[in-house]
Amino acid sequence: MPHRILRKAFPAVYDMFIALMCVPLSYALRFDLDYISGHISYILVGAGLYLATLSIFMVVLRVNTRVWKYTSIPDVLSLGGAIFLSVSLWYPLVSYFKETPYAIHPRSIYFVVLGLSLVFLCGARVLARLYHEFYGHSGGPSQPKKLVYLVGDVSVIDKTIVFLRKSFSVHYVPIGIILTEPRYLGKAIRNVPVVGSLENLSEVFANNLSEKVELAIFIDSKPKYSYEPEVFQRFMAQGIPTLFLPTLSSITLKDNKNQTVVERIDYDLLLRRTNYVMDPERKSRLLSQKTVLITGGGGSIGSEIVRQIALLNPKEIVILDNSEYFLYLIEMELSRKLPNIKKVAVLSDVRDFTKLCHVFHKYSPSIVFHAAAIKHVPMAEENPDYAFEVNVLGTKNIIEASIEAKVDLMVLISTDKAVNPTSIMGATKQMAEMLCAAQSSSSQGPTQFLSVRFGNVIGSNGSVLPLFEKQIDEGGPITITHKEMVRFFMTISEAVELVLESASISLAKELTIEQGIFVLNMGEPIKIADLAQQLLLMKGAHLKNIPIQYTGLRPGEKLYEELFNDTETVLDTKHDWLKIAVVKQQKPREEVQKALQALQLAVEANDLEAVKALIKKTVYNFQESPNSSNSPIVSLS
Repeated sequence: MPHRILRKAFPAVYDMFIALMCVPLSYALRFDLDYISGHISYILVGAGLYLATLSIFMVVLRVNTRVWKYTSIPDVLSLGGAIFLSVSLWYPLVSYFKETPYAIHPRSIYFVVLGLSLVFLCGARVLARLYHEFYGHSGGPSQPKKLVYLVGDVSVIDKTIVFLRKSFSVHYVPIGIILTEPRYLGKAIRNVPVVGSLENLSEVFANNLSEKVELAIFIDSKPKYSYEPEVFQRFMAQGIPTLFLPTLSSITLKDNKNQTVVERIDYDLLLRRTNYVMDPERKSRLLSQKTVLITGGGGSIGSEIVRQIALLNPKEIVILDNSEYFLYLIEMELSRKLPNIKKVAVLSDVRDFTKLCHVFHKYSPSIVFHAAAIKHVPMAEENPDYAFEVNVLGTKNIIEASIEAKVDLMVLISTDKAVNPTSIMGATKQMAEMLCAAQSSSSQGPTQFLSVRFGNVIGSNGSVLPLFEKQIDEGGPITITHKEMVRFFMTISEAVELVLESASISLAKELTIEQGIFVLNMGEPIKIADLAQQLLLMKGAHLKNIPIQYTGLRPGEKLYEELFNDTETVLDTKHDWLKIAVVKQQKPREEVQKALQALQLAVEANDLEAVKALIKKTVYNFQESPNSSNSPIVSLS
């Protein structure tokens, strides 16, 4: 308690002491000791007058309320103003005494008092601020230093340096700057040299500094740079962790492990390609003033479809989902960001045909995007009856409701797991494709049916990257089922762009191939283990701190996915991002209907083994996946 009182009282006591001492010290510097000793009483009166005037102006300008260790330029200016006004008033006051030496004291005293006050009062506050900057954070200078490159636009580099010095003290020491343009090459910002630009990274990496750098921080102050993925890959190739941050405040520090943690990782940067962007006018023509219904509208793909459609002036958006929570989230997001958009949230299940017919009749959608599905492979293996009901019967219900409501276009969101399936999830999605293809070939009404097939969307609900990030934040280990597992990946926004583009092509009848499945160009498959290691680097962690464990393939999983199978003919299109898969010989409609009836009976009888057997028998090229769930755990550290 005494220590706290002393700490609070010290600033006021110090200011009073300096105010009292500045006047005698000024005379001591200006006159000899004989003169001072002969006029000591008058000097002390002058000191008292200066203390009084300075105290008044410090209160008026609220200088006394400022915390020293957070002293800023405005604080120094306020204090300087109080000192200047105090000395300006003090000088005529002391001169008022006609019978005293003050009537004839030199004007230089005025400037000496002013100078001493500025030095001792402002200087003390600046020193307190500097001490806080370098020694006031937890751990002080004894904490390990992390040498960093700062990458970005010159407008934010200065703020970034200040931010790092304030927030992390000496834990993060910028030793080089890489700018987005080369005009400041060879200069320095806050004593940190500009070592290069994004145009000459090869020269930067040849620099000896690059061998010392432990982290590169890229602050994205503008809309996403098109070269970010390339920059990320080049830094990764040098073994330099790269943090792409939307704002300065999105980086924090785990003090207990001295480990960098980023609040939001941009998963898109892990892909080695540039996202496709649909022509805005074409997208607007597709959706403007249309009523659009999205099933699974609260999920990753469904909610992104909702977001993109909401920007295109639709007549109405009907969001259907069986999750109250996710439906609430997307509805509140739209209400907050686009309050004028007409929307309706429907809490329902695609298995409920009666409710679907009511919804379709009430809102009369022009376009339906069917994104509702059971997507988690192990979950579908454990619950094959539910996977069948949602993925197959749910799709059948949407098809029939679309026909009855005379919808212009129904789009099924499919998956590469439907190709040569090894899982119940993949097999049921292939059956959904079969239903759409069969209806497309036999439909006499106005409704068109389209299946769009693509691989994993990076960062979606239930995908590996959010899981990996959670495991990293918890200190590990990262768990992967197999070291050689690869997957096709696409960003959520790009997947939706291409789904909308596919819908536009289908409605415009640019491609008139019946029974064809639109297959999106997914680029090259990526190793899951590589993604995990890149994510570790992006988080500023290292394998020596967080191990990777290989746990063995789970039931239904396979090492790699495919976009086409041997029963399909692959057709190129004029679009680089699109191919068409046409089944060479469709199963007869009657055979499919008979299989569905048998499956429904097995589901009603709760005969899960029969459900699995019938699903596998109905689809093309079902391949049994060995159950490797009991494989020994292997650790990579």
